[in-house]
Amino acid sequence: MEKNYHALIADRIYFGGAADMQQIADLEHIDLVVDLREESTGCAATRAGLLWQQIPLGDNADQPQAELFADAIQTVVLAYQEGKKVAFHCGVARAGRDGRGGRAAGAGTLPLAGRGRSRGQGDSPDHPHQARSAPGT
Repeated sequence: MEKNYHALIADRIYFGGAADMQQIADLEHIDLVVDLREESTGCAATRAGLLWQQIPLGDNADQPQAELFADAIQTVVLAYQEGKKVAFHCGVARAGRDGRGGRAAGAGTLPLAGRGRSRGQGDSPDHPHQARSAPGT
């Protein structure tokens, strides 16, 4: 089976398109899907115990994009620090460089590589985009 997604940090953080999420959930046993699609109405994968968190990045977002972008990075970093396996996506990933997701992929892995500090690292998480159970959980 071909994998069209990327392991950004082996066995912990994955990046792909919406169509890749079910395969990631099935093969990698992730705990959390972070959905960066503004237009999303639900999780792109189902599995018992899987959490879904939407952070609506996009052209018509109700919140400032910089704040949403920071929330996306913080969510992935916090999940990693909590020992969770996380996958994030926007609509379609192209060689790991899709607009919304690609930017979050690059920025989100820098603090984990010891090159920086994420916003709010070490503090309690305080952002409005809370994870919820994905369908079928």
